[in-house]
Amino acid sequence: MGFRRAIIAIPFLAACGCLPNSSGIVSTQTAAQIDMKCSTPDGISGRPSTIYEVMTLINALPKPTSLGCFLDALEKPLKVLATSSQLNGQPAEGARSPRIFIINAGLILSVVPAGVGSNRLEMSESAPYAQSIKGEVIFPVLTAVSTSVAYSTIRSGNGTSCASCHQSETPVSNDSTHFGAFASEKRYPDPFFAVSIQSLLQSERQCRPDQEAYRCRILSAVVGPDRDAYSGTY
Repeated sequence: MGFRRAIIAIPFLAACGCLPNSSGIVSTQTAAQIDMKCSTPDGISGRPSTIYEVMTLINALPKPTSLGCFLDALEKPLKVLATSSQLNGQPAEGARSPRIFIINAGLILSVVPAGVGSNRLEMSESAPYAQSIKGEVIFPVLTAVSTSVAYSTIRSGNGTSCASCHQSETPVSNDSTHFGAFASEKRYPDPFFAVSIQSLLQSERQCRPDQEAYRCRILSAVVGPDRDAYSGTY
């Protein structure tokens, strides 16, 4: 496995709802992230369709695991949809750094290459009754973690921080892969804020790693050369 090392400081924060938590940034501490190029480990699915499969992939990757490393390990091509909307807990920084949704059967992942939420992977796993189970992972991941971490990260009071945006939140029956999980209504990106795949590709091509190393890393992992990313819908 070839790899590239770069030390990048990333603010530590967590939010999942329609708007960031009122507390804002949870911690002013930063984490040194060792970023390396990664590939899909043998015997592990690079196209996860559940939150459990995402966590299995993360645990199989070298530690510490960066968000870029995780995105590298996803099977290509990626079906993506992007939005410049800032009205969520993982807001875009405009069209040049949009919120990017990666769409798999039964599972939607989202990342942003810069700004609030850029160190987080948000997950939405399809559930009955037009709902989805929400989860979140904060990077870098330093050690192997249980799937329940994806659910405990977004816990707030008797539910989750996602409830501020996603209505009808209900607990999911506990099992080996959904311990402490909640489901709520799905929401779909507003077409008014849609960012085209052509714009995404241009942002990646014009990115300057010497000036915006982290942003360029995330864009490259999703729509860089040989990624063959294509535009999709939910």
